[in-house]
Amino acid sequence: MLLLILLIMIEGTWAVKLYHTWIFASLVLISSVLLAIACIRDLQRKAWPLAFSHGGLLFVLIGAMAGAVVKTDVKMVVDKHASERVAYTAKNQPLVLPMAIQLEQFTIDYYDHSDKPKQFTSVISIDGQHMLSTSVNHPARYQGWWIYQSDYDHQQQDFVILQLTNDPWLPVVYIGFLLLVAGAVLQIVRVWHSWYVLLIALLIAAIFTAASLARIELGTLVPALRSLWFFPHILIYMLAYSLLAITFVLAIGCLLNTRHQQWMSRLSVSLFTTASSLLLIGMLCGAVWAKDAWGDYWTWDAKECWAAVTWLLSLMMMHLPLKKSNWGRMIVILLTFAAMQMTWYGVNYLPSAQFSVHTYNK
Repeated sequence: MLLLILLIMIEGTWAVKLYHTWIFASLVLISSVLLAIACIRDLQRKAWPLAFSHGGLLFVLIGAMAGAVVKTDVKMVVDKHASERVAYTAKNQPLVLPMAIQLEQFTIDYYDHSDKPKQFTSVISIDGQHMLSTSVNHPARYQGWWIYQSDYDHQQQDFVILQLTNDPWLPVVYIGFLLLVAGAVLQIVRVWHSWYVLLIALLIAAIFTAASLARIELGTLVPALRSLWFFPHILIYMLAYSLLAITFVLAIGCLLNTRHQQWMSRLSVSLFTTASSLLLIGMLCGAVWAKDAWGDYWTWDAKECWAAVTWLLSLMMMHLPLKKSNWGRMIVILLTFAAMQMTWYGVNYLPSAQFSVHTYNK
């Protein structure tokens, strides 16, 4: 797990495409085997939160690895004058599609009393028979293909650039997402016995969340941010970050004050486990949102990588032996909080930021 965290940190910092190396592929393969073994043991012990979590992550890894081999991801230029069948891969290699696409209409919707675009929409015809509409965050679907509004002719608006993806393993990944969410929810339920403490923590988190959301100009969001997933993704992450901040304070207290160390340690572990589960749910919401907006649920973007590092660090504490000293747990909490700071704003200043699509909060 430490080696995997290190590789993702390097990828999130310098964008060197380590995920194409045999070292990373070997780590993912080993992780899949260990997850399968852990899942079998969880089922035997009827440890359902762990079974859902381990099984869900196993499904995601299997679906992602298989999808990386068979997935088709191409872009094509479509205009109003003729049907087009030829698309191009990322390496600019032509690919003949099993369907012909023609642009029928392209429109740009603007905000009231503003020149800022609200939405881009293309109406296309498939084989001259089927009429479909595709816009940002609302891709069209046809016979296993997802068709995305990618770009357009900024001069005459005579043509658009569409992105087409076909990933037959996507349902396996989404099954994994559902299992992971179920495991995360069960983990939250498992660690909380005094619900009034959680309510107080959530109240503090809600205040912090409201203050953060107040800074966002909701009236002029760019098309990619206009999604049903916007508020769940932001809200869940803000709650997780707030709980991590509270846990960070408690961890400092545990290290400095031995008199009240026991109850502070117990509370920090409960809060930290809750925050870890919320980090996972927030990341999955973002993955589904990214799939709707850009055609892929994971692109190794700088913010995605550091979000994964933060979550994986939080998992480390829950995998430490029960007899481990509080010092070890508290240090992991501090490291997770530091990774969270990098995820929230630090990524904007990394070398990989020039390739990131998440620098809108700079």
